Amino acid sequence: MAGALGLDRLHGCPARFVSAVERATQKCAPVTAWQPSRLDRVPEWRTLMNISDRKKGNILIMQVSGQIKFGTSSERFAKHFDDLMESGERQFVFDMVDVPWMDTAGINATVACMKHLKDRDGNGEIKLALRGKNLELFVFYSLNKVFDIHEDVESALAAFAGQS
Repeated sequence: MAGALGLDRLHGCPARFVSAVERATQKCAPVTAWQPSRLDRVPEWRTLMNISDRKKGNILIMQVSGQIKFGTSSERFAKHFDDLMESGERQFVFDMVDVPWMDTAGINATVACMKHLKDRDGNGEIKLALRGKNLELFVFYSLNKVFDIHEDVESALAAFAGQS
């Protein structure tokens, strides 16, 4: 393919066999940084994190959609939880079924929420609704021993009802 263009794939130089010395002294086109193709890009609506709250009895369901990753989204997630704790909430279901991707910062933010809840009030509880790759990540890091993880919100709510 490079021969058809008449250019060397790596350096944009004329496609012919040259010695290392000749290649180093040749004027080559600068190598440009990798740019994602249209197929590599994630739609913007899937990257923006959105949080909405609703109550069912005394349980607050925190529905999260979009990516939870290093930077503002993981910080916003933790801050939102802290604000809910300040308002007196103690039982939570984190609905993360619509989170397509979470990095370690997102996992750390979730663990920090649990730690904050336990440090502040020992009788609070968080249940997670997770699926797919995020569920695999939580199991990989053995966080299924720390969190009560369910496939959907309804089963998490049922688990709260079963405790009473």
